[in-house]
Amino acid sequence: MNRSNDSIEIMHELLKVTVIGRDMQPLTNLLSQILQGPIVIADQLSNPISQALIPDLQSLIIEQCETGSMDEMNTCPCTLITAIGPVTSTACQISHFGELLGYFIMPEPNQLNHDPLVKYATTLYASILKKREEAQAEKIQLREVFLFNLLYGNVKDRQDIMDYGLLWGWDFSLAHTVVVFSNQAYNPFTTNTQWANNTIAFIEECLAAMKVTPILLHKQHEVILILPCQNIEQEAVTPIPIIDLIASSEVFIQASGKIATGIGKTYSDPTELFRSYQEAKVALELGMMLGMATPSFASLGLERILYHHDVQELREYYSLVLGDLIRYDADNRGNLVETLEKLSIHQFDISKTAQSLFLHPNSLRYRLKKIEDILGVSLDEMRVKLDITAALTIKQLGKI
Repeated sequence: MNRSNDSIEIMHELLKVTVIGRDMQPLTNLLSQILQGPIVIADQLSNPISQALIPDLQSLIIEQCETGSMDEMNTCPCTLITAIGPVTSTACQISHFGELLGYFIMPEPNQLNHDPLVKYATTLYASILKKREEAQAEKIQLREVFLFNLLYGNVKDRQDIMDYGLLWGWDFSLAHTVVVFSNQAYNPFTTNTQWANNTIAFIEECLAAMKVTPILLHKQHEVILILPCQNIEQEAVTPIPIIDLIASSEVFIQASGKIATGIGKTYSDPTELFRSYQEAKVALELGMMLGMATPSFASLGLERILYHHDVQELREYYSLVLGDLIRYDADNRGNLVETLEKLSIHQFDISKTAQSLFLHPNSLRYRLKKIEDILGVSLDEMRVKLDITAALTIKQLGKI
């Protein structure tokens, strides 16, 4: 098309391509033909999203833009990195009511500020990019609503879940595990979302290296990871080493406050994933109480049973098992309960317990005989060991 054609007719053709076309590439091709030169359109992060007559473009470098008058477009020095070397260009901002949406780039900078057609074209690109931004925001909102409903058990049909998942490239025919990362220093009035953004970016980077596509959601003080695996026996691509790697990263160490984790069980039926989410939150809370770095609900036995038990019954049981020993320590300023805790931690191994208490094994045996006399039991009996372990776990869980 010749530039001598009536400008109104040209603008009409550009508008028609914009309205009819489903993306911006037809507009870029036509505009490049009209202007008789290469064109690149980039997003606000300087990523090329449409181009014509520059097939070997690799990347862009866009510098700080200069602010022009109301009648001029804001321009920026720009370098196109191509296979044959860098090309110096100029970019002008594509904006919508002051909101930066992207950049219009031509290697012939003198055309940018002085060509009314370029200015008109930027308004068309702004319209396309704004619609794309709104569609993306709507898609993200739909995604978040779907994930919230999934994690709270509001989606009952397995096929519905699988169909929705395909919209975002998720395969719910695989088994999944839910992992929760919680910012323990979160304050709704002072904590910004940067910690969550950094956490999500790092998780995606870690899992991308393992060729795993995660599902991630930010909810107030939580970042929720839904981790896929091939089958239920695989336990979600061995999540504990993955979570250990993530939790020990600089992103977590430098995050605002302490970030705790919890891992739910693996489920092959996506309608059961709400259970994994609840289990992950329980594992997280128990892990904080028990000092566990990456607690998995599947590995918690007695702890998860006691966690949900009636508090009054737990207190009575604790008093029944250890009450006499607690009263003896209180009356005699003793530390026999502490000795019993160390014994339980070391699975009733006298040698290891003695080392941890800096005692001779015979001195420890003397203490243990005293404990047996006070409680009226034998520490060699399995039932007694189970009772003591349960009672001390109740204490660890803060149920007394």
